Amino acid sequence: MHLHLLVHGMQGHPDHLAEAARLFRARHSTVHLVIPSSFRYNHTYDGIDWNAARVLHELDEAIAELEKDSAVRVTKLSITGYSMGGLIARYLIGMLYHRGFFESVEAVNFTSFTTPHAGIPPHPHTSRLLFWIGSTLLGRSGLQMHLLDNWVDSGRPLLKAMAHPESAFYRGLAKFRNINIYANAINDFTVPYFSGAFEEADPFAGHAERDIIPEYLSDYAPLIEGFSIIKSSPSLAARLRSLRPLPFNGPFFAWMFPWNMILYLLLPLLVPIGILYITIDYLFSSRSSRARIRVLEKTAPVPIPSPPSDINAPPNGDTTLMTAQQAAIVNALNKLDGVRKYTAYRPAVRNSHAMLICLDPRFADHRAGRGVLRHWVDTFEV
Repeated sequence: MHLHLLVHGMQGHPDHLAEAARLFRARHSTVHLVIPSSFRYNHTYDGIDWNAARVLHELDEAIAELEKDSAVRVTKLSITGYSMGGLIARYLIGMLYHRGFFESVEAVNFTSFTTPHAGIPPHPHTSRLLFWIGSTLLGRSGLQMHLLDNWVDSGRPLLKAMAHPESAFYRGLAKFRNINIYANAINDFTVPYFSGAFEEADPFAGHAERDIIPEYLSDYAPLIEGFSIIKSSPSLAARLRSLRPLPFNGPFFAWMFPWNMILYLLLPLLVPIGILYITIDYLFSSRSSRARIRVLEKTAPVPIPSPPSDINAPPNGDTTLMTAQQAAIVNALNKLDGVRKYTAYRPAVRNSHAMLICLDPRFADHRAGRGVLRHWVDTFEV
């Protein structure tokens, strides 16, 4: 039997993958789909490693349940991760490789959707405020994704250790016949293109949306197979349209005039309240996460492969986009065999991060991601 794990991301919940699961099951009914539920919402703060241990426990239980029938044996494994779920999946793969799992089970498909494989870049590569929020208020996971952790006292961050060619994480990932990477070209304020696609350069940076002419992949828009750049000056009509207030997207409809204007007027009141609420919630969630980790460390240590030696950045790494550590990660991951990268280009979207997985089909922007999911389903090797 072919078993497929579908792993959600930071502050996520299995329901966030409902549309992906629906489309997958409709096409591949013979593949047993498992969506881990042991970590969700603020439990995702507990660390990539601890959450991978939770997923491993669920995987073991799922296999044991399936193989109660003497006629059933799990012989193939595929794993798909969304956002931080892709990093959890890669850590899980290292744990499976370390225990010899792939000696009897074939590794078929590994897929990541807008996963920060090279982490989140610090200031001045990104917003100082967003970097502080992510690295300070998102617990152990936030530190790991921002490359600020010291993995098992090795002096290296976890993501860099996971990219070492001699590590169990890397060798396990190399076992997969298909490594499919989906990333957003623009408007992903959570995961930049270079990290989601582990690319050394960002060809979309510095170009206005009106200057990018995409060549969409037939039947799979917003995925593109190429693009061209045309320098142009906006027309008077376009400049006037840009002055029109943008709608606020509610869960079921777009709030147009006059409701959007009312919301704009209330922003000076709503924004400070929202920031205060989010900060307090994050602080309490991080505190709870630290308490859980202390208990976990006493009762259920994570089986971690021996830390490898360090990897170095290539001499021609683009330091305008990323740090030397991130350049080293990108360089190492690009040496994997079987990697295929797909880029989604969706202009006029506030944040394309959730779109890529069609996280909530009630939003028109999210529904645009169905083309990406169809491509994932159609190219999945059974």
